[in-house]
Amino acid sequence: MRKAQFITIAIAVALACALTVSCSGGETPSQATGEGASAVSSGAQPSADLDMASSRTQSDYRDISTYTIRIQDVPYTGEAQKPQVEVYVEGLAELVEGKDFMVGEYTDNVEPGMATVVIVAMSPYYGEVAGHFNITTSPDRPYPGAADGWVQDGDSYQFMNAAGQPLVNQWCDVDGKVYFLGPDGRMATGWLDWMGGRYYLDESGVAVTGWEEIDDAWYYFDDAGAMATDRWVGDSYLTESGEMATDTWVGDSYVDEDGVWDRTKTKDDED
Repeated sequence: MRKAQFITIAIAVALACALTVSCSGGETPSQATGEGASAVSSGAQPSADLDMASSRTQSDYRDISTYTIRIQDVPYTGEAQKPQVEVYVEGLAELVEGKDFMVGEYTDNVEPGMATVVIVAMSPYYGEVAGHFNITTSPDRPYPGAADGWVQDGDSYQFMNAAGQPLVNQWCDVDGKVYFLGPDGRMATGWLDWMGGRYYLDESGVAVTGWEEIDDAWYYFDDAGAMATDRWVGDSYLTESGEMATDTWVGDSYVDEDGVWDRTKTKDDED
């Protein structure tokens, strides 16, 4: 019995010693806390870097070349054009001319085509940027050109304005005949869809007006060259596609095979 008690006491003493050795080799709570605080402190530096980056980003926001420039296109008049310039910062209000920016020199702002204006920032903004707008023509207000403005371009033609530049996406009147110069500056022929209207330019590039037969169908084009649709012109009706209706009823009116309203025929006759 005594021997067993002695063994039990010896085991307890051994365990106590083992626990003492283990504790003496470990970290104290204060040491662990100290190292953790150091890690947080060293992690504070990237936060300062982020603040500097944020400051640089805010500075970049003051660069006027990153802003949205809006300038409305204007019609050709033969005089210098200087439309209003609008400058917007994304997410902020419109900048004020004379306070936040100045409008500088305009170039190419008389003849049809793309014009340019220089926009210069004022403090606290900085930099400058080029704004662009188009001086446009239309079928009823074409560019008044002279016959010597034509320049052959392969199997087609271009037309040069008074500044010696080719007209692009513009209408031109030469000797009373109206032409359209396409996006490549070349004279257009055939069907043309432009600004919500439809036009037809013959083989010579001239915009047709009045009645015109195209591919065995008749169409009507007004004085500006726009195709008529969904309406009566005289005693003939132009359908949604622009083709003249033939041998059919348009409401209570009958148009014969020649496309002419037959006033003698009524729907009662059909019954």
